[in-house]
Amino acid sequence: MDDSLLLGENEAAASTWVSLRASSTLERNVVAYGVEKAVDGAPDSCWNSGPGSPQWIEASLMGDGGKLALSRIELVFQGGFVGRDVTVVVDGHAVENAQIVLSDSNDSQIISLPSPLPIAAHSLRIVFAGSSDFYGRITLYSLMVYGAVVSPPSSLSLDSPACSGASQAARPSPSPHVDSASDSDSDSSEFSGDVAS
Repeated sequence: MDDSLLLGENEAAASTWVSLRASSTLERNVVAYGVEKAVDGAPDSCWNSGPGSPQWIEASLMGDGGKLALSRIELVFQGGFVGRDVTVVVDGHAVENAQIVLSDSNDSQIISLPSPLPIAAHSLRIVFAGSSDFYGRITLYSLMVYGAVVSPPSSLSLDSPACSGASQAARPSPSPHVDSASDSDSDSSEFSGDVAS
């Protein structure tokens, strides 16, 4: 299986996804700490969650009918603000047998997914039930998702730009099978890209 960057630190990779959402943003300051900061490739920008648990970050696939095969997720946290008790949720279902061991450090950390993990992915959610921070805050400098595009979504050219604007919104989760009290959190932040036709 091809192990390509599907999300994070790469504009072409970002075009695979239509929107990014997070459970919260520190002080609701999406300009400084919004969810898109975790995938912008800048080493000094980050998504900062507000206090409390659980926290989550979610990416939704563009278009209809696309299929991905996910292999791993790479995360870079700020030490002292690392997500704990992690669950990876794909299309509303928790991924069984994911290898998740995160340390309280600034090092790049990898979540290995069962291989291959073919999915008709409309959403990927990473849920942090806790944090190494006493107040439950998470600081994520980098989120990268690797795998392969099995078939591109019907309404998408993989060269089309995405992630071109940001907005703060509290909308129902696009993955209705995920049961999380944070879905209705009025402090959730969302980053949506415009799809070029």
